[in-house]
Amino acid sequence: MSVASAFGNVMLPETYLKIVLNKPVNRSTGLSGQYAAEHYSANVIYQFEVGISPGKSYSENRNDILDIEQAMKDHTQFAYTMAIPGFTTYQGDVTDLANVTHTSSVYGESNVYVNTTAVTGSPSGNLVRAGDWIRVGGFGSGGFAQVTADVAFSSSSNIAIPLSRPNKHVGSVQLYQVSPFFNVKFAEYNPYTIQPYDRLQYKNPSVKLIEVLQ
Repeated sequence: MSVASAFGNVMLPETYLKIVLNKPVNRSTGLSGQYAAEHYSANVIYQFEVGISPGKSYSENRNDILDIEQAMKDHTQFAYTMAIPGFTTYQGDVTDLANVTHTSSVYGESNVYVNTTAVTGSPSGNLVRAGDWIRVGGFGSGGFAQVTADVAFSSSSNIAIPLSRPNKHVGSVQLYQVSPFFNVKFAEYNPYTIQPYDRLQYKNPSVKLIEVLQ
């Protein structure tokens, strides 16, 4: 069984979720025009604090618990899917998101540009709202970022959408209606005990994850 499955069986559903985005404090630009790596990609990462769901039994989840314990020790990378309503729900007014296509995205810049001229239904209102999730880059290599401001819908070949972090991936843009997922590892070890009546109890009531950029 994968660590992601074990994590879901033992830790989830979340009792709460805290998301922190580490933003670069300083930036330097090389002669190539790109941000220096130590000021760009290494610091712009998401951290998650996930409240652990109580009431899990030890005997029913023993193998999953051992997989998680080993992953904490080995810093194993796995996929964390954030599936909490309010954190993941698309808030805009466009139902035909499949026809919102990528125009351009520049490495190191915090905007992506999309083409809405093929969108059907003549929508009005917002293309996206602050807090919506956008995936930049293709399957297996893309990274998620949040929209930082409402963007009104218009039929245009070049609409700018501001994101919470600079582009690390370029080549495609997808407005996400389903749960975003992140490549993560455990940020710290959380020991557990077995309580009376076969109850599992972790020392800390939450687990901390840190994004691993690909």
